[in-house]
Amino acid sequence: MHVLSSAGMNEPKEIKALLQIFTDPVEWDKAKWSGTVFLFDPDGAKKQIPGLGIGFADFEAGKQIFEGWIKRVGHVDEFEEIRVSIIEGQLPDDKRDGYTVMISSNPDHTIRREQQTHPEFQPETVMLVSRMHRMNPAPGSQNLERFKKAVADFGFYRLFPAHVANHQIHDQDLSLYVEKREIHFTQAENLRSGEPEYAVLAKQTKDDLQMDEFDEIMEKYGNRPLRSTVMPQRFTTALPG
Repeated sequence: MHVLSSAGMNEPKEIKALLQIFTDPVEWDKAKWSGTVFLFDPDGAKKQIPGLGIGFADFEAGKQIFEGWIKRVGHVDEFEEIRVSIIEGQLPDDKRDGYTVMISSNPDHTIRREQQTHPEFQPETVMLVSRMHRMNPAPGSQNLERFKKAVADFGFYRLFPAHVANHQIHDQDLSLYVEKREIHFTQAENLRSGEPEYAVLAKQTKDDLQMDEFDEIMEKYGNRPLRSTVMPQRFTTALPG
């Protein structure tokens, strides 16, 4: 979902806010993000394009999410509008070793793309809705490290939908891929307030939010646990799972 709020959609100069959603809460609640799948060449021979699979309990609903992404950005996310992050380390509410996969957006990239045809497009406020999933792999697992190396070797990777249920990979659809170059690998201890990824550390309340848009989003998507972080004129909300 990519919503532009303005006095008139045919007059970009009047646009005041950009609400950018690649993880529509209704669609993702139905699909149920249930796991993460890594694809890489086990021998390091560069025969397998690295892949990051988003595992859904409802595979058909998950595939519909990817079909929607492909309609929006194509099979190659040329402007890197979808933001993918993997945050390693312990969290305030999970002291176990692990990492968090976060899907959000890069509004500045979307604005840059739109300005190619509408130079006057300059929204005053940007609102993002993200999704995140916590992974606690078995001790000694090297899957994430091998995926990181494969991405570094290839210079790109592909997102794809997978069917994950009861901690087992049942299926995947590599034809519904979105190819990307950017991925944000970071450590939880290095996160700073104002970064989209900081939402994984934020308290699950709106105590620190001072924007009216929060209530508008809550009215549409219901009252559910949120992790939110506010940047100057930026409002990011991350929904777990």
